[in-house]
Amino acid sequence: MLSTLVMLLGYLNTTYLMPTSFREFKDLQREFRSELSSLFLQEGVFNPVVEGITVFIRERSKDGQLYGIIIHDERKPEKPVTMMAEQGAIVSSDTGPRVLMVNGNRQEVRQDDGRLSLLYFDRYTFDLSALNKTEINLWREPEERFLHELLFSSDQAETIYNYRLLRMEGLYRLSSPLLYLAFTAIGLALLLGGEFNRRGQFLRILIAVCCVTVVQITVLSIKNLGEKDSGARIHYVSSSPAHRGCLPCYPHVRSTKRWPAKITPQKHGPKRTYDMRLSRTFSSYVGRQFLLSFLAFTVGLLSIIMVFETLELFRRVSSRAEVADSSTVIAMALLKLPTVAEKLIPFSALLGAMFAFWRLNRYNEFVVARAAGVSIWQFLAPPVTIAILIGLFKIAIFNPFSSAMLLKYEILEARHIRGKSSLAALANQGLWFRQSTGNGHYILHARSISTRDVRLDSVIVFLMQDGDRFLGRIDAKSATLESGFWRLDNAVLTEPNKAPVRFDLRRLPTDLTSGNINDSFAPPETISFWALPGFIKVLENAGFSGVRHMLHWHTHLALPLMLAAVVILAATFSLRPIRRGGAAVLLVSGVGTGFLLYFLSDVVYALGVSSKLPVALAAWSPALITSFLAVAVLLHLEDG
Repeated sequence: MLSTLVMLLGYLNTTYLMPTSFREFKDLQREFRSELSSLFLQEGVFNPVVEGITVFIRERSKDGQLYGIIIHDERKPEKPVTMMAEQGAIVSSDTGPRVLMVNGNRQEVRQDDGRLSLLYFDRYTFDLSALNKTEINLWREPEERFLHELLFSSDQAETIYNYRLLRMEGLYRLSSPLLYLAFTAIGLALLLGGEFNRRGQFLRILIAVCCVTVVQITVLSIKNLGEKDSGARIHYVSSSPAHRGCLPCYPHVRSTKRWPAKITPQKHGPKRTYDMRLSRTFSSYVGRQFLLSFLAFTVGLLSIIMVFETLELFRRVSSRAEVADSSTVIAMALLKLPTVAEKLIPFSALLGAMFAFWRLNRYNEFVVARAAGVSIWQFLAPPVTIAILIGLFKIAIFNPFSSAMLLKYEILEARHIRGKSSLAALANQGLWFRQSTGNGHYILHARSISTRDVRLDSVIVFLMQDGDRFLGRIDAKSATLESGFWRLDNAVLTEPNKAPVRFDLRRLPTDLTSGNINDSFAPPETISFWALPGFIKVLENAGFSGVRHMLHWHTHLALPLMLAAVVILAATFSLRPIRRGGAAVLLVSGVGTGFLLYFLSDVVYALGVSSKLPVALAAWSPALITSFLAVAVLLHLEDG
């Protein structure tokens, strides 16, 4: 009865659910490929889309309109080209995505006399097909088609291979749910056909699994053969229950002994040794208790923080003249939530481990395990392993997601709360810097940087007013950061419809100082773990200090050790005998110890950022000290 129900569900899946979901997935994949460039172009960020091309978009509307577009092309360093427009959009073409720019200009420096050439346009298209090398195949694959489209497709005669491919997929969908009945018959024939064995049916189960595997491999092989051969109907015959009915009909293997053999008592002999390894069932049970407690505390703490974070954002936004709508504020809180979850992982691991161990101790499960000869280290092995896996998952998978979300949050916060403040980006193409002024802003680009006196070489400054209206451009040999302004040497000012004007010295206001120019670059929290080494290399090649980013990277690496340490530390407070009393005091002491370690970690981190401690020592010392402390205390309690 159950296998018949599963077979009917299989038909529902193969005839409707699978093609529908796969078609939606393919449509989204095609849309993703066709709009790949627009996904990389983040608003408010200098995007080095390909080598030599930097794109800046001030704002992107909900309908896809782009505002404040700047494209700087340095693929030919001796002949850089800059294009800017007030608005535009990403459009698709036969060759790939393009940026359609409206009401802008194209700037290029002449080779002969070094004069700036300005070309104004109403509409201009810049090709971004280099971002998307994949050609889009509009022919729907067999997995995307419904049953009638496979068996009676209008384009099945396009090629003989496509005909066989579609036909074979249709027959496979009709026959594959019947495999569920065959697999059930195989299992019943092998498990119920033999004698009862008190020691279990492991061998028969293994034979059943092997038979099912052989049948599945045979069916898939015939399917692949049918896609290449004209005899496609062989698959339908080979996968029918009637054809496979012979599979369960194996000779029954009967035991010559119907009753268990007589057990003779053992004579006194050498002393037996017993394997006291922790059973797999008990290990999974202990690990599951810790994992569920960890997830429960993570969700609970995140929910509480989410409420307070949203209220705080509403308060900060309300103080601005232009109040953002509630959906924007909630979106900002959600964007920041993954980063908050990253910071909560050590606390959740500590609290989850303490609660799980306390529960196991309270119901005497830990006592029974100890009475059975399980040591404390065997007992802690499953939760410690899970804690290490959580740390690795956070580093490899979760951190890239949270860093991307935090970058979007920083952009929204700068726009709706702090106003359009200065924004800088450092890439292989040099330094990009955006600075707001009283009636507009300017964008500064430099090819090289000298950190000794904060001097920029080969400087280009784009002057903007009233949002995105181009006022002019300044080309300077160098720029030096002074108190409250940039000092441009040997500058040339080019304005629309005016002759170029040369200046020996020109000043541009800025709120940067030599101390905070490094802070204007991307914070380490907004860069994924995998991208940090490359960014640190670019930062150091430009002459800036990468200590803060290197320390952040090493802190990520030390997280699995820290999580394992807090789990062992939780055991020292939660696995003591309850009959001694004072369980509440021990739990509170454990939580207090966790907060103390967090405070000391922040102090050591600050010392590392200020270069008072080496980067490796500042990043790894909290995890190492916590590990040594937890293991020492547990050894004292365990072995005296």
